[in-house]
Amino acid sequence: MHFKLAIVLTLMSFSSVAEKLIRVTFDETTICYPKNYSPNTSFMDSMLAPIKGDLDDSSGQQLVYIPAQVIKDKIPEYSLSHSNKYNPKVMHDVNGIIYPLSTIDINGLSDKAWDIHQEIENPIIYKDQKTDFYKVFTFNKEIGPWHLVKSAPVNNSNQQKTKDWYIGFCGELVGSYNCKVNVVYKDIVYNYSLNEHNISLHEQVKSVLLSEIKSWEESCPES
Repeated sequence: MHFKLAIVLTLMSFSSVAEKLIRVTFDETTICYPKNYSPNTSFMDSMLAPIKGDLDDSSGQQLVYIPAQVIKDKIPEYSLSHSNKYNPKVMHDVNGIIYPLSTIDINGLSDKAWDIHQEIENPIIYKDQKTDFYKVFTFNKEIGPWHLVKSAPVNNSNQQKTKDWYIGFCGELVGSYNCKVNVVYKDIVYNYSLNEHNISLHEQVKSVLLSEIKSWEESCPES
């Protein structure tokens, strides 16, 4: 009797764990991440609305949200939140979409930033004094989104950009800005948001996210 009960409890425990994970395959890489990292809420639905047509479960594209505290637990310098005139506590959660690597041109934006002099006659490029990174605007006026990079792109140069030169594609928020950053693990590209307050920690955040994704791969129960 005790033996049978132990088996039932084991199966119930396994089932409970399995139910709390989302299993999805990106090209040849399968991960199982916490279900609460893709919460089914009206807020998340509104976030997905502009890109709903780009999402296709059959190819494994997934919205993944990681609470700010998870990042701060591993990077003590990480800023949890900031306030603006509308909200006293804007959380610096990491959220974005995981894509299969085969569907994404991960160098497209970086190439555009590097070749900005060929696209715009007098591009606006200047150093962000808060971070010492450079803003490269996509228009010939200081409006709209910009690329955030480690050094100013040079006109008429045969120099090649370094692998880590490009940081992210950024846009204004209320009293702040937000950048979309890529991290690549095997067949996975996670395009996530990083707030201005943590942009100087982008390399550390990438390292944490790589570790997280690797742990998700190792979390998949054998099928």
